[in-house]
Amino acid sequence: MQLLETVTDVETVMERLQKQDILIVPILTDTKTHPAVNPVCVLCISTSTESFLIGLDHNEMEVLDKSVLLRLASSQRVWAADKKALFHSFPDLATDDVASLEYLVSGEVTKAETFYTITHRHMMNVYDTAVKVNKSIPIMQHIAFLEGYVAHLWSVINNHVSICDTTAYKWLNEQAIPALSFIESNGIHVDRQLAVQRYPDKRLGRHLATGLLYSEYNLFTKTGRCSNKFAGINYAALNKRDGTRKMFTSRYETGMMVMVDFESFHLRLIADMIGYEFPTNIPVHQYLGQQYFDKPNLTPEEYDEGKKITFRLLYGEDRDDNIPEFFKAVYQYIDMLMVLLNKNGYILSPYNKRHIERDKIEDPTPSKVFNYMVQLAETEVNLTSINKMKTLFENTNSKPMLYTYDSILFDYDVHDGKKLLMDAIAILSHDNKFPMRVYYGKTYDELTEVSV
Repeated sequence: MQLLETVTDVETVMERLQKQDILIVPILTDTKTHPAVNPVCVLCISTSTESFLIGLDHNEMEVLDKSVLLRLASSQRVWAADKKALFHSFPDLATDDVASLEYLVSGEVTKAETFYTITHRHMMNVYDTAVKVNKSIPIMQHIAFLEGYVAHLWSVINNHVSICDTTAYKWLNEQAIPALSFIESNGIHVDRQLAVQRYPDKRLGRHLATGLLYSEYNLFTKTGRCSNKFAGINYAALNKRDGTRKMFTSRYETGMMVMVDFESFHLRLIADMIGYEFPTNIPVHQYLGQQYFDKPNLTPEEYDEGKKITFRLLYGEDRDDNIPEFFKAVYQYIDMLMVLLNKNGYILSPYNKRHIERDKIEDPTPSKVFNYMVQLAETEVNLTSINKMKTLFENTNSKPMLYTYDSILFDYDVHDGKKLLMDAIAILSHDNKFPMRVYYGKTYDELTEVSV
């Protein structure tokens, strides 16, 4: 691996690599800080036959400005080991994601840590709460780590590059990853004092210098539904009842928390998948409850009981005969999924045609297979919408800052005007195919529904 320590060295190599496929692997300065606020320490640029290392913030290398890397974009094809992480440092660089490629092939992604040296592991354990640890790890140790990791990445690329032509890969690379990178980069504003009280871990302090925390979405899960956690906080499962959400506030004096969530999202998604139309002028649970109890007006108790009946009919193994037409169509769809899974060994996700192999589903019962499909549909619809919504917020203060399956939380500055929210809702709801409800308040814990 050749070290490039002068601008001239870098420019010479960049000129030579303009017509080649290259792979970019960044090592960030810190091991525990979010990529959105974590500068690149050293950057590895590799072809299938040679590799180069550029110092951007390391104690043993001449520090170069990353602007010297502008010519990377003229390479024939630019691969990123982890496109979502790289996006925070190089947002304008068009890349293909190796992690997505490996995920579609094997159902999982080999973590970079797999190739760490003993020195890496020792330094990270001993200096668990220290900052900028990677700046102090000897450059030869970084090289030893990169040699193994880069070889693995090129193996994935060379063996599976044809998958890049599939709809599933293009969606991950061109829509899902940019959407999640966008939300991560906005940060989540919190009341610093409340955050430290709720999460006293010393490591949290390094993330609060500007009053912002950062979430980290993981697309590469068994079900295809994103997980979301960072620095000891599980953002996908924030408690609604213990006051945890009080720490989430606006970063603006004229700001507020605005949450939009989907009304009966899974039910409406399922209806879209099977070609069934629910009315959009009443909640789905009310519509189904009217059929369960054979009456137009439901008591609160009947409404709640109806929701339980719906859940049992959707995901229970026993099927009732006297059921609404919607569930008859659902059962036909589930039966079709199982026939295809057993016949072909895989089924395709609803919108982006991702292969879901039978051997990747542990104990593939009808209800579990169906649940996989619903979660995939949820992810595909939402991330496509979020990516489309990005341009609305390019010149605004308001920011979408947390996505949690059936809702999105905005840090909304009232100076941006109501039209911004209405345009965002139109995109997210697919022009009211999936109706949404809107809530606002000073904190994420204190939200009131409002008509829009």
